[in-house]
Formats: sequence, C-alpha cells, structure tokens
Amino acid sequence: MKIEELESYIYKNTVEQILTNALNNFLCTKEQDNEKLITKFYEEPFKEITNDFNYFKESVKDLKANWKEYRWLYNMLNDEESKETLLGMIEAKLMMDPRCIEKVFSDDTMYFDEKIFGHFENEVYVDCGAYIGDSVIKFIEMCPQYQKIYAFEAIPQIAERCKENLKYFIEKKRNIEVLEYAVSDSSKEIYFDIGTLHGDSREISNGKLKVKAVALDNIIKGNVTFLKMDIEGGEKNALEGSKNLIKEYNPKIAVCIYHLKDDFWKIPQQILSINPDYILKIRQHDLEVYSETVLYCIPKSKNNLQNVRNYKRIAENLQEAQKQLVFYTEQENKNLLQHVKDKKWFLKQLRNYKNDCQRKDKDIENLKEYIHTLEEGKSWLENQVQNYKSDQEKLKVYIEEL
Repeated sequence: MKIEELESYIYKNTVEQILTNALNNFLCTKEQDNEKLITKFYEEPFKEITNDFNYFKESVKDLKANWKEYRWLYNMLNDEESKETLLGMIEAKLMMDPRCIEKVFSDDTMYFDEKIFGHFENEVYVDCGAYIGDSVIKFIEMCPQYQKIYAFEAIPQIAERCKENLKYFIEKKRNIEVLEYAVSDSSKEIYFDIGTLHGDSREISNGKLKVKAVALDNIIKGNVTFLKMDIEGGEKNALEGSKNLIKEYNPKIAVCIYHLKDDFWKIPQQILSINPDYILKIRQHDLEVYSETVLYCIPKSKNNLQNVRNYKRIAENLQEAQKQLVFYTEQENKNLLQHVKDKKWFLKQLRNYKNDCQRKDKDIENLKEYIHTLEEGKSWLENQVQNYKSDQEKLKVYIEEL
C-alpha cells in the first residue's frame, strides 16, 4: 500500500475493525466475531508467523494513536527503499500478512552494509548486545584496520563464549574488550530473563539473573565512530546513557527498532533530539518474522557514501576466530532463504487445506441434518397416509351401514 492508502485505512477503521480484518485475512475466513477469531488464531496449528495476537493488537493501537509520528518518520527517511520498508512492515502488522515482509526484505549485510555507510576504516566500534561475538567478527571482516572494539554482553555464560570466539584478537592485543555489563541510562543493577540463551535475554523486573548495567557515557572516554545496539528493548535507555558520545563524536549508528511497539518512531526521534546531524535509513533483515528491522543513522558531516569499496578486505588469520562460529556461503544463504519461502507457502497451503476440510465437514454435517429432517418428514407423511387409509376404511364401513 501507499502511504495515503495506509493512512486512510487507519483513520477510517477502529482498532477492533482492523484486527478483525487482519484475522480474517490471515485465517482466510469471513467471521465478524472477534473473540471467535482470536480463539481460532491460537488454535491454528499451521501458522507462518510466531508472534502472538497481543503483538498485533498493541502494534495496531500504536499505529492508530501515533500515526502522525509514523508519517513524520516516513518523511524523514532518506531513500525510497527505506520508505518502502517502513510501509511494508506497517502493512504486515495491520494485515497480519508476512508476505509483506518478504516484499521489503533486504539480504544486504546487517549492521555493516557499505552501501549505507560507505568505507569503514580506523573505526572505534561499540557493540551493545555482542552475544557470542558473531557481529564483532562480521565487523572485523568489514574493517580489519579498526582502532578499538568494545563488546558488551550482560549474560556471564554468553560473555564467556564471546571471549572464547574472540580469543585470537584478545591474545594478539588487537584492542578488543569484552565487558560483562548491560547497557542502560545509568550505573545500576537490573534483573534479566535469560530466555533461551540464544540472543533473547532481556531486562525484566521479575527476572532471576541480576546484572550490572552501565551508561556508555560513564565507561567510554574518547572517540566512538560506530555504535551498534540490539538489546531486546533496552535501546532507548542505552541511547539516553550514550547521548554525550552521540553529541560529541557523531558516530555511525545501527540500532534495532522492532523490540517494543513504539521503537519504530521513538528511537529515530530520540537520536535526532540528541544530535540532528544524521541521515536516516531503514532495512528489514529477516525474511520470515517481524524482527531484525534496523535503523541506520549516517552522520551528515562524515557522509562518505561515494567512497564505496568494490571488495572486502579480510583480516589476516580471521579464520582463527571464525572457526567457532557458523557463517553461510552465498549459495547456502540463498538456499536458506528459499527454504523460508517454501515453509511459509506450505504452511499457508496446509491452513487453506484444513479450512477446506472444515468447510466440507460442516457441509457434511448440514447434509446429515437435512437428511434427518427429510427422513422425519417422510415418516410423518407415511403416518399421514396410513391414517388417511384407515379413515377411508372406516368411512366405507360407515357408508355400507347406512
């Protein structure tokens, strides 16, 4: 949809109507009872989306209440691909239609695309949410001649894996620090839900793991040229704790904007309120789900997009660190993407087949009821015929007697 079509649809329909339409679109039904649709959604065994219904409900509420902010973001985005990405992700939420995500998916390098940032050189890189070091390794591939890397990972056992994966660079004194802190707006202790330990750990008030959080402004003294954040909803607090660095050094920024319902527009506004000297772009880096949407902030004063490399310089002995991580070849990546597309298609076909079977089962039940009604009617008519014949015999006897 175009921006005007989305705007008209949002203004003309209530939240409940939008959600009813979305559920019917996803389930291929025409039901108007919202509660029945929600129940059917949760009972559906073949779903190509993993988000629960509340995700869509809260997203639609935010779109309805803050559409002017989304309009603002659309106008602020620097290129058509970013604008199309924003519209595609909005439509995917409004319609509960993951095919919209497929239309705007970008297979360019997540966080470090040189078509966005230009050539990387002599960078001071800060990775908030370093996980097991995979994004750090990818950064080193793009910028082997970096100055310094700070990798923040709050979960102790994951931080240990990160250190192990970066062991070569740490031992060679290549200026890498792995810091076991969460990144927030101030120095404090916070509680984490460790999740599955696959990158989904996040701050939560009743979490079982207590970790120390820090503000980047209090930890990093000196220049920062690249700031990456993927911290499961903690991005706004982390940006607040980094505002002095952002003001003073104007770093490149790659920040995830999909964790919380209002991140799409609040995070860009927050960054520009700290430092307006940025060009904004958005890319969607996951073909399958409503995640991996990244906001790219390119410093205007340092914009070197004309200086794009035609090749990648790989750091010497990078394989020492890479061997413990899984990286896909270009062909393997294409195969994985095709697998995702195929899976979504098959799930939809299974859902349609199930719906067809259910409709046929209902038709069969209706036919059984109709047959039962016909049989009852037939039995009644037969009784009536018998009664009529009996009355005829009685009438004959009566006439004869007369």
